Amino acid sequence: MRGRTSAEKVQTERRITRTVIGPRRSASQIDRILRLVLAIARGRRFPCPVCTEPRDIRLAKNGKPYLICDPCGIQLFVRGRVGVERFAALLERATSESVLARFNEIERRYRLTCPSCGHQFWIEPGLIRTSLFDGYLKGFRCPQPDCEYIVSWEVES
Repeated sequence: MRGRTSAEKVQTERRITRTVIGPRRSASQIDRILRLVLAIARGRRFPCPVCTEPRDIRLAKNGKPYLICDPCGIQLFVRGRVGVERFAALLERATSESVLARFNEIERRYRLTCPSCGHQFWIEPGLIRTSLFDGYLKGFRCPQPDCEYIVSWEVES
């Protein structure tokens, strides 16, 4: 792949400025959005919303960020100036490791494993089982058809 000339780089920067940044932006807003573009160019990664595997952030021809997860069949396009600005703020605020750590924490809290059959499942309202005596939460029923095990849900204090 050939390197881009300085004229091509200037043309790309102008196109990004025109389509993503727009005419009425402060210098700090322009700097933040250009830092997003540079971060993408340096190979920043963001987790797929389905499998949480880190994926490369790419730039469309119009300068807007997107990511593709081929195994999940997901294409995530960030549209509009507000969306691009919020995505830039998200990338500034958190590294991909911290976003993945948050996803892992959610999975640790809300995905249970049945000790009886070994099936992993996400908790959901239809699986809640309560005590007939006092109505308190007993746990979540394993969703496997042949398993009626109630998996307790420990709440960390």
